[in-house]
Order: sequence, then structure tokens, then C-alpha cells
Amino acid sequence: MAATPEARIEAFLADYFAQWEVVAPLFEQQAVDGFDRWLPALAEVEQRHLAPGTDFRIENSFARPATFRPGGEEVARVETDGDAGRVRTVVDDVLESVREYELVRVGGDWLIGWTRLRRSGPARWSSTAGRARSRCAAPARWSRTAAC
Repeated sequence: MAATPEARIEAFLADYFAQWEVVAPLFEQQAVDGFDRWLPALAEVEQRHLAPGTDFRIENSFARPATFRPGGEEVARVETDGDAGRVRTVVDDVLESVREYELVRVGGDWLIGWTRLRRSGPARWSSTAGRARSRCAAPARWSRTAAC
């Protein structure tokens, strides 16, 4: 149970990464299909962290480093409006991406409704992490198409 949107994101990152660490060695073995373990592991993570009825699914590709991991993104802004919440994070990647999570409160538990990643792109390669944090810290427009 997550009492805050930020707590849900932290729990999700830790859970995803824990599953990733268990499965990662299987992708190094020739005779084993790592996806036979990875896809059920992702389904378990989704069951624990996603809101019931959401059509959002965690991307099922396997990446190195892990797509979601503790320390891999820094919370820049948390907003709530009743039972709706939004968390913006700055992702520790070369593009200084911003990830946005939309959450809903269900029976006192915050769950992820969807997430998306915004990459700064080639036109913004010179921006700094501080600028990304500043862009991200601006009030959300509560629109899936709004740029951070």
C-alpha cells in the first residue's frame, strides 16, 4: 500500500528493478529464453502497481541498464488533486528525459494509471539536468499532450 504518489513510484522502481536483477542473468545464457521469465515477472509488477482497469502496460522489452530503477530517476514534482496524482521525474540518461506518471487513489492506495517518457531530443542536447528539473517542476497542465 502506498500512502502517497511518490511512495508508489519509489515502490514501483524498487520492485521492477528487483525483478530485473533476478531475470537479467538469464539473458546471458544461450540455452535459456529470458523472456519466459521476464514477461511473467512484468505481469506481477503490473498487478502490484497499476490501477485496475488501466490499459497501460509496462514496455516488455529488456534493456540494460534497467528501464526503471532506484536512482535512475529523480522526483522533480508531485501534484495531487483529490484522488488523482501526477509525479514527474528527471531520468538519468544522456537525453535528460522527463518521465511523467499519472496515478489514481483506490481505497487509500495510490496506483499507476499510465506513464510516458519525454525525451529532450537533439534540439535540446545542450540543456542541463538543472534545466530539465526546472521544466519539470512547472505546474502540470493535466494533459497527456502537454510538454514538461
